[in-house]
Amino acid sequence: MNRPSISLCMIVKDEEDCLERCLRSVQGHVDEIVIVDTGSTDRTVNIAESFNARVIYHEWKQDFASARNKSIMYATKDYILQLDADEYLDDRTDFVEALSSKLDFYYVNIRNYKTDGLSVAHKSVRLFKRRPELKYIGRIHEQIDISEPNVHGGTAEVLIHHTGYMANIYKEKKKHKRNMEILIQEVQQNRTGFNLYNLGNQYAQEGSYKKALSAFQDAFGLGKDRSYIPDLLSQMVICLTHLKRYEEGLRLAKDAIAVYPSHADLYAVQGNLYKQMEHYEDALICYKQFLEIEGGRRSTFTQRVESFLVEYLMAQVHLELGDEEEAYQAIVRSLKLNRNYMYSMLMLVQWMRYRHKTGTEIISTLNSIAPNSIDYNTLFSLLYSIRHPDLLQVIQSGNFKVDNCVIAVAYQYAGQYDEARKLWHDIGEVREDNGKDVLLLGILTQDFQLLQMFRAIINLSDKEFKAIKAIMNKEPLQSLTSSSSLEANLLELGRGFILLQEFDWFEYLSTQLSGISARYRYLFSKLMYDYNFSEPAVDLILPGLRAEPHNPDLLQLLGDICMKCGYYKDARDCYTDLVKFKPDMASYTRLIRLLKNQGDKHHMHKSKQALQTKYPLSKWAAMAE
Repeated sequence: MNRPSISLCMIVKDEEDCLERCLRSVQGHVDEIVIVDTGSTDRTVNIAESFNARVIYHEWKQDFASARNKSIMYATKDYILQLDADEYLDDRTDFVEALSSKLDFYYVNIRNYKTDGLSVAHKSVRLFKRRPELKYIGRIHEQIDISEPNVHGGTAEVLIHHTGYMANIYKEKKKHKRNMEILIQEVQQNRTGFNLYNLGNQYAQEGSYKKALSAFQDAFGLGKDRSYIPDLLSQMVICLTHLKRYEEGLRLAKDAIAVYPSHADLYAVQGNLYKQMEHYEDALICYKQFLEIEGGRRSTFTQRVESFLVEYLMAQVHLELGDEEEAYQAIVRSLKLNRNYMYSMLMLVQWMRYRHKTGTEIISTLNSIAPNSIDYNTLFSLLYSIRHPDLLQVIQSGNFKVDNCVIAVAYQYAGQYDEARKLWHDIGEVREDNGKDVLLLGILTQDFQLLQMFRAIINLSDKEFKAIKAIMNKEPLQSLTSSSSLEANLLELGRGFILLQEFDWFEYLSTQLSGISARYRYLFSKLMYDYNFSEPAVDLILPGLRAEPHNPDLLQLLGDICMKCGYYKDARDCYTDLVKFKPDMASYTRLIRLLKNQGDKHHMHKSKQALQTKYPLSKWAAMAE
């Protein structure tokens, strides 16, 4: 079946880095290419002409609609396809099928990619008939005016990939500053709901959540029936979360879901709000609702949240609740959905590191999740970030270009201290993030000269440096008056001793912590707990609790350790005290889950009632067991 002819229409300026990819993607799909250039000084025009494009020069007037309309003036084919240079057609595109209904315009799918592995999907009119009444409006976030009653449209199964909002490109082009200036001017001249919605999104991108919320509220008042409203409401909930206006956010999310029950993103942002409040069971309920709806695939104006991200968030919540197996399964599901999502990979690698798994075991696990798809550059970066002992093996077996600081770290955490020392001495200058590595190696090898060389990077006062010298000689530290800087370094030393399995050093350090603050006592105990050293963690917690019996952090951690070890009576005592001294959702959740585990329905019901009275907007508190 023949398809209607298509003109590709574009506006460009200095796009030599991405234009060729775009134009290659449309080969065989379009019948002519019309490009309006607004002042390129690089190879953009040459690239366009190499694809037989017709290039028209147009002065930039801070008006995207004007430039777009200039491009379609020169089109001669039946339909117009609009792309930006940093976009490209999916290789499965079929315009014969897409245009079979021969409507006046079509919404197509656009997926925007970011450097952290996240993406946002939305629909936009990018394919339309060449008709005089179909023109662009809007100085920025321009769109085809489809308000005429005699034009009819639908949705085409066409996917456009967009990389222009990846962080490095975004910064390079200074798009944010440009977009903000144009949007403010556009709102002043044409105060529509859509323009205010776009302005709110721009404010949210720069972290100005109060301004973003105000713009979204104004936009809602001007267009309650528009297709972008579900996303606008989601963004309002996000703004309220950042502004810590939690009850407002929960009420808005509840009302929005009542009106748009099939818009899955609303459940995700509601879950994130609950998670921020440490209402972990409520967050899980919302995330599961998102996955149920998202699994049915909905078509909405904008889809910002994806299943792999929600699975990752669920893994975080399960860890907070102490459900390690559930957390592991969630992170596996996340990686199966997006094998390159860095934060899911990091969580899995860190989870396995806590369990003393080797690099080979980590690679084997990743291969079992997504066979033959490991991004070794990402894996290398993750192993470096957690100072994994198999980092050296990965460097030596792969084709990685790394500097001497990274090689020194690799030798150090592989236990080859002499090679690491030699490199650190030869380097002479290190990055700030290597201060902890040099400090650790200097103590382990009693290399005082190394510490002197990099004292400025380690950033210790004279008194703190004296304490480090005492540690190097394993001298008692009972008389130590701690500072936050020294305590932070002691914590990193403890982590390093565990990673390098220098347990004699770790045992020495753990006996020298009587003078540290309650906060760092908790952090040291948590470190031991994370790496499955439960008994030493308890030994450190108990003196702290004798000194501060109402300390909620220590009570919670001791309860978690007892729960993990199966000491349910002791865990119950801890959680009961925790609810007295810190009667929040997280404390009640721990107690109620324990009571359920023990089969104590009477006290569980009483605790649930108290929780529901205190938190009437909690879904979990209202659920019958």
